[in-house]
Amino acid sequence: MGWWFLMTLVILQWNARSLIANGQEFKKYVPELIDRPHVICVQETWLKPQLEFVMYGYTSIRKDRETGKGGGVATFIKNGIRYKLISKGIDNESVVIRVWSGESSIKVVNFYNPCSRLNTDILESVCGSMQGKIVVCGDFNTHSTLWGSNDADNNGSVVEEFIDDKELVCINDGKGTRYNSSSNTESAIDLTLVSNEIAGISTWEVKDRSTVGSDHYPIITRIGIEVQQDSEVNIPRWKLDKADWQAFQEMSETKCMELLNKNITNVEEMNDEIVNSIIQIAEETIPKSRGNKRKKSVPWWDESCRKAVKSRNKAFGQLKAHHTIETLINYKRVQAIVRKMIRSAKRTHWREFCNKIGNETQLSDIWRVIRRMSGVGQSVEIPVLCSNNQCHVMNERLEPEVSRDELINSFSSVLTIFATLSDFATSH
Repeated sequence: MGWWFLMTLVILQWNARSLIANGQEFKKYVPELIDRPHVICVQETWLKPQLEFVMYGYTSIRKDRETGKGGGVATFIKNGIRYKLISKGIDNESVVIRVWSGESSIKVVNFYNPCSRLNTDILESVCGSMQGKIVVCGDFNTHSTLWGSNDADNNGSVVEEFIDDKELVCINDGKGTRYNSSSNTESAIDLTLVSNEIAGISTWEVKDRSTVGSDHYPIITRIGIEVQQDSEVNIPRWKLDKADWQAFQEMSETKCMELLNKNITNVEEMNDEIVNSIIQIAEETIPKSRGNKRKKSVPWWDESCRKAVKSRNKAFGQLKAHHTIETLINYKRVQAIVRKMIRSAKRTHWREFCNKIGNETQLSDIWRVIRRMSGVGQSVEIPVLCSNNQCHVMNERLEPEVSRDELINSFSSVLTIFATLSDFATSH
């Protein structure tokens, strides 16, 4: 059973300039951060619905660009964090979720503006209701001296007006968030806006030692509010192939006779007795595993990948310090080597596994490797029940403050749908 934690909310935002090209390195980058983010907001994913991208230990919500190339946003929520999807953009690229903190909640908006002309109506449709705590982050592609630009543009003026009207605070500290390697200049176009009540307990940091293959720096926002999270639970599994089924059967028959002799008339009591008896017998006759061990987020990542990334980051520092045509060419060269090395390492790892597959290889082992190669991990989402404009977060360690009528009303709508489908299927 996992423990219950209260901690500071950490949000990472980053314009990936293609998770297809830079996503594998990003999967390795996140677990190595000192403060592992609870929420990750990525812009310019360049993903399409048929392309899967999974972060180990996170649940993803995506808004892919439906027509044309590029674009798209994805929000990743760490497993165990209590959240609810509020909306995904229809005429814009955005994902809005709500994360629970103590008895209150905070709205997190992930937004990408592809250099389009903004107005306050667009920003209001993206953010929705502005009541309560809110964080709006993303690549706005706007310029204003308010957040560190040398000049201002129309979009910058619109965002400034929106900030004033909605009583938000831009917590950018003036540092550049995008690096232009050709001109050796930085621009501040990635913004983080927060509501007044949490501005004083929020910090903002640009991780400018690496762009992780993109041309935008990752940005970390820390908000000093309590965030509820379950610890990662190591769940033991029954080793059914090593069970003593003969002993299981004999003990079950003996227990059944004991229960019959008790003459229990209450159905619920009898059910509890049977369930508890089966579990007790299984504990004695079926061995268990020790639980899920901590796995590498990307099992194919090897020393050659680590050295290639280290060399690229060193070249990036040299380019920023001494911008010449030689350092620029060297940086572009090692950047290409990193992407090639990562693709090669992943391909080699898969081929080595395929060469080991034989008649005795379990199908479950094959699927396990496929899931690990994709970064898929087992997770359990925390249920959130909304009724009468109120949301209740439920967990087995905390009693949900939900009345019986609210539960009945919520599930009755689901049952009605199933009944309608059943009637339709029967009539046809």
